Amino acid sequence: MTAISRSARAMNDAPDDRALRLRFFSDLAATEIFLLLQNDARDQAVEPEIVAAGGEKYVLVFDSESRLVDFTSDVAAHVSMSGRGLVEMLAEADIGMGFNLGSAGIETLIDRQTVRWLHENLGRTGDHVMARATGFFPPGDLPHALLRTLEQRLAAAAGLADMAYLATATYADQSRQNLLAVVNVRNGAEAAFRQVVADLVRFGEEPVPIDLVFLEPASRHCARLERIALRIDLPVPQPVADVSTQTAPGMDPAKPPILK
Repeated sequence: MTAISRSARAMNDAPDDRALRLRFFSDLAATEIFLLLQNDARDQAVEPEIVAAGGEKYVLVFDSESRLVDFTSDVAAHVSMSGRGLVEMLAEADIGMGFNLGSAGIETLIDRQTVRWLHENLGRTGDHVMARATGFFPPGDLPHALLRTLEQRLAAAAGLADMAYLATATYADQSRQNLLAVVNVRNGAEAAFRQVVADLVRFGEEPVPIDLVFLEPASRHCARLERIALRIDLPVPQPVADVSTQTAPGMDPAKPPILK
């Protein structure tokens, strides 16, 4: 069972629980998804398998290649991409998705209206406000589910920064706020961490606002945070052998797949 499969099962067991539904959507955005195709992808064009149900059209997606093979009973053409990228593609095509169909308890249909709602919300990263913190303190009593999700999302950001500190910050107006301080972020990766925080706030089980700041390793604030904050080390990505000069559709963020 993957993390998103567990989220799907919990959501299906309690369909009226909004928090569980939001957790599923959060996991979907951060998960690598396998999209079933009619034939092998060519260049950047993909032609997905589409089924109809209740007057809606759905592509078929799975959280693992093994589930896809179980559904098709054979090896089938498919492509992998992030759930976030898939939502963007389907919103433009006005098509829903069938998730893990054939897997009892974790299969679900996400109609095109929900896909559009997801696309609108996943594209928001919150307001950018400059404020100078006047002090740092240990993190408050945050929901366990939020901490678990934060650790999962930061683990997926391997190589984009060295570490992150979770703390409480105070500001000149005497306000206090949860703070995530990311240390030594790689050039251009700031947007990825803004999206992590936005997703946590938007799809969290409880609305817990979190401020975000980027620090250099030599910053004087790092020494204070090291003593009082919750430190989360980001994994160092392992080098992968270059086995091909070709890039599969959907894997290059600068060239999103084209839905035929």
